[in-house]
Amino acid sequence: MPLWAKQLALVAEFRHDLNSEGCQLVIAHLDIASRLQLLLRRSYVRHHLTDLQFRLSLVLQARETEAVSAAALADHAKVSRSAVTEAVDRLVRKGLATRIRSGTDRRFVCVQLTDVGREVLRTACQDYLEMATQVTRHVGAARIRDSLDAYAQVKDGIQCVEL
Repeated sequence: MPLWAKQLALVAEFRHDLNSEGCQLVIAHLDIASRLQLLLRRSYVRHHLTDLQFRLSLVLQARETEAVSAAALADHAKVSRSAVTEAVDRLVRKGLATRIRSGTDRRFVCVQLTDVGREVLRTACQDYLEMATQVTRHVGAARIRDSLDAYAQVKDGIQCVEL
């Protein structure tokens, strides 16, 4: 556990008004999540995709039967339209995506994955999910279900705090 996490856990332990175990859960989650994100990132970086390009490609694949505008991609990815435009420009230059103008309104441009883009995404997703499987192979099915239940409760807690 990194020093910052150890220090937070120590402070939580001495504060009697806090739930130190709950704090430890959150701290451990943050530590593991950052390490896991770096590890899983390798699965799509080896296919020359950035974080945003990978996420946008997944959205394009999920909405493959419909036209997807840059604005809709920005909404799904929770980033600015300019960030989406830059990421899509790079996907197009790599031959992984294409832009299609609307037949009724030339101002409206949609983005679609190319066949090459679908294949790169398929392989990157396979690598990503295989890595996730490797990371969790030492955790039993019951523990995984318990963890998912705990995360659902933490998510409920987050929603209560956000109100």
